[in-house]
Amino acid sequence: MRTQSTAVTIMSSGFHSHDKQGRPCYIEYTGRTDVLALIKLPIDQVIKRHIWNCEQQIARMNETSKKMGFPVETMVHIHDMTGASLTLRKALTLFKKLAKLDQEYYPERMGKIFIVNTSWMFPVLWKIARVFLDPKTRAKCVVLKTGEINKLLEYFDAEQLPEDFGGICKCEDGCLPPIPKHMRYVAEAPSLTEQTIGPRKVFEKGLECINDGDSIAWYFTSSSKDVRFGVKFKPRPHSGWKDRMNDIAEIWVVESEYVYENDCVTGFYTPPCPGICILVWDNLDSKWLSRTLKYQVIVSEAEADSEEENNSNGINHKRTAVGTYV
Repeated sequence: MRTQSTAVTIMSSGFHSHDKQGRPCYIEYTGRTDVLALIKLPIDQVIKRHIWNCEQQIARMNETSKKMGFPVETMVHIHDMTGASLTLRKALTLFKKLAKLDQEYYPERMGKIFIVNTSWMFPVLWKIARVFLDPKTRAKCVVLKTGEINKLLEYFDAEQLPEDFGGICKCEDGCLPPIPKHMRYVAEAPSLTEQTIGPRKVFEKGLECINDGDSIAWYFTSSSKDVRFGVKFKPRPHSGWKDRMNDIAEIWVVESEYVYENDCVTGFYTPPCPGICILVWDNLDSKWLSRTLKYQVIVSEAEADSEEENNSNGINHKRTAVGTYV
């Protein structure tokens, strides 16, 4: 089948041993999938490959049951999100179809889903994906940030895990197919823009959300706890928010509050209608000293066919320790 041979140029995935409970393990380098190539494949061929993959999992469960001497009826998955970007959103339609197929034809076959090496923008991706997973499946998801990979050893013996995932296994021909060459090299952290904020000054960064369902995401660090951060939103006139008004005042959607020194702050916001999101950092409390800010902000465009996502407007705002990602 065409997608079988094509798959190796799009992603690295495969079956590898089992966990401590004997459940067969499927591993996928999800974050380094060539999404643009994937979505160009005929949808029926991708679905056929997915069904083939599911049947292979069931066959492995049967083999493992005979080997272990007790019934093994579920699988475990490991999805490595290293290199993941918002480009993954372009596969949303495909993800919805496959999730629905699994829930209708392969219910209760999933034991655990480990989502590892999650990046700073993972909350944005997870907000989208979790909508299409039933509550039972969501409850089986274990999210491990960068630096927490060794927690997999609570579920796997080291001999059963590839080195990339904290194990010591070195299969003769490689534990998994190689990652496609053009997807191997990824940035482990966002590229940050440096900004100096003078004493008693305010720095604002505006991002336009053109379509319903567009989101913004931010990541930044500050050199001082004196800096306050918040987000305002200015709706576009006649876009579904107080349509009779030609000019609509800005509203705070993330209340301004102090940032802890050297914290990494991440968050995202989906406005209720098209407009401009304004990220605000103020150094008004400092009379004499400038402060340094390093940041990255992005706009994530909405998928036109994602009614569920468009109806799940919301805010998420998190702080994490330096060197870790949400």
